[in-house]
Amino acid sequence: MRQIALFARAVVALITTISLGGLIGGTELLDRQDIRGFLVGAGRLAMKPSLFGLFEYDRLLFLAVCSLGVVMTWEALRNRDRPISVLASEMRVEFLDHTGADVQVSRTQYLRANQPDVTAYYMEASTSFGGTIPRDRITHGAFVGRRAIRDHVDIPPTSGDTRLEIAHVFDDAMPFGLVNVLVPEFLLRFLVARIRIQPRFVVRREIAIHYVNEHGKNDTYYQATADRYVQRNVKVSVKFHPGRLPRIQKGVLEAQLIRRNGIERIYSSVRGDATYEYGFRRLKNERVRIPFRF
Repeated sequence: MRQIALFARAVVALITTISLGGLIGGTELLDRQDIRGFLVGAGRLAMKPSLFGLFEYDRLLFLAVCSLGVVMTWEALRNRDRPISVLASEMRVEFLDHTGADVQVSRTQYLRANQPDVTAYYMEASTSFGGTIPRDRITHGAFVGRRAIRDHVDIPPTSGDTRLEIAHVFDDAMPFGLVNVLVPEFLLRFLVARIRIQPRFVVRREIAIHYVNEHGKNDTYYQATADRYVQRNVKVSVKFHPGRLPRIQKGVLEAQLIRRNGIERIYSSVRGDATYEYGFRRLKNERVRIPFRF
C-alpha cells in the first residue's frame, strides 16, 4: 500500500512539475533544461511529508489546472471542424389523424457553438412514399434559457415539396465566448440531458414539419439520419392516433439501427397511450428506421 501511495504522489509531482515548469511549494526551483535536476526535484516533492495525507492542496490545485488544460486542448482539436456540438436531441413523431394523411415531426435540440459567428443549423427532410412537405406549415423557434432569439428558416427552391433543404438561421449568431471552450462538452451533456439545466450559451432549437399523405399505406416508416452532425443523448418517440394503432409484437414496436456494416434491432419502451420511445446515447453515420405496420 505504501508503494502505491508513493507511486501516486510521484505521478502527481511529475504532472505538476511539467505543467508549471518548476516545483510548487517553494522548496525547489528547477530549470526546464536541467533534466537531472527536474527528476531529482520531482522525487523530493514526492517524498516530502504532506500535511493533508496523500496530496497537498497545491498539488491538487495545479493538477486540476493541468487536467483542465488537457481537456480544453483535446476538445479544441476535436471540434476544429465542428462548428456546432449537438448536446441532446428529442424527436417526436405524432399521427394527427387516423388515416396517416397528417403526421407532424418535431425536434428539440440543444446546441453549443464551438466557433464564433455560427449562424445556422442545416437539416434535410424528404418523403419516400409519395407524400409532400408543405413549406408553409413549418414552425420554428430558438431560445437561450427562457429568452427567445431572432431566427428564421431558409429553404432554397427545389423541385416540388418532396425533399427540402432547411437552414435554421439564428439571425444574431449563436452565443460564443470564452465559457464555450472552458466548459467540457461531457459536462454540458450531463447538465442538459440529466439535470435539465440549459446554460446561457446553449441554444435550444425547436422545429416542426408536417408530412402530408406520406403514411397512409399499411407499410411505411420514419427515418432519422445522423450523418452531418454527431447526435448525443437522442430520444425518438412515436405517438399513434387511437383510431389507427400499429401491429406490435410482445408489447414493443421494433425499430432498426442501420450502420454501414449491418442492422441492429432496437426495441421500444411504452410512454403513455399508444406512444413508443427509443433512446440512443450517440449516433454518428447511422440511421434510425421505425417501420409502421398497420
